[in-house]
Amino acid sequence: MHVYTLTTKAHLDASRTLTKGAVAVLKDYIFSEEVLHSLDLLLTEAVANCARHAYRNMEVGNVEIVLDIDPGHSIACSISDWGIGFSQDGTDFTNPELSKPEAEGGRGLFIISSLASEFSLNEQDGKNTVHALLTIPRGLWIR
Repeated sequence: MHVYTLTTKAHLDASRTLTKGAVAVLKDYIFSEEVLHSLDLLLTEAVANCARHAYRNMEVGNVEIVLDIDPGHSIACSISDWGIGFSQDGTDFTNPELSKPEAEGGRGLFIISSLASEFSLNEQDGKNTVHALLTIPRGLWIR
């Protein structure tokens, strides 16, 4: 197991840089551009959600990505913030649904859950976390 933690303030302009850093780490393990693109999309959606929603009407806090890499098997991604929780935001933990086409937002959790082998949301001690596990076939790993 290899664990990497990346953190920054939850500003939209910093979100993409944080995600690019995480993908740079993943490129040392995965050579499949398709898998890397899926991981990039998943992380981008999760971090952008933190920047857009977590700290409404409050001082901007941190967003954190933890990558737990089990080479040859899986990558667990945990994306966390310490802002407004999912339950306060009205998010259905058990069934993130695709928003209507005319909606301005709401597609992020659906996209994340669609890309992940396993997906969950968690609120604990003021920390709100999106957990996504991707099981990756053995032949797509560098190491």
